[in-house]
Amino acid sequence: MATTFLEKYPDRLKSIAPDQLFRLVDAAISQMHQLGAKSRQDAYHFINACILFGWGFLQDDSQKWIRTDYLENSELGNISLRLEALYYYSGRQSMMDGKLEA
Repeated sequence: MATTFLEKYPDRLKSIAPDQLFRLVDAAISQMHQLGAKSRQDAYHFINACILFGWGFLQDDSQKWIRTDYLENSELGNISLRLEALYYYSGRQSMMDGKLEA
């Protein structure tokens, strides 16, 4: 799975050594399991969030909105649907950031 993200985000991940990236992905999958998420798609969405918001975003108080608005928001549905909602939100933000930088 790490290879997939290296291809998707080469600029964001270029400063991380491949073995370090594999460790970060493994740690992210463990965190994802603690949230109750289990599927490969859940892992994809969660790791995407880690790359975009920072590998420690769950512990970062400045990123608390991610937990409250998405990961803990049962109105969005089960954890898979919450991760998917976060994924689509982060995709929109990433596209907007790219337009602002251009």
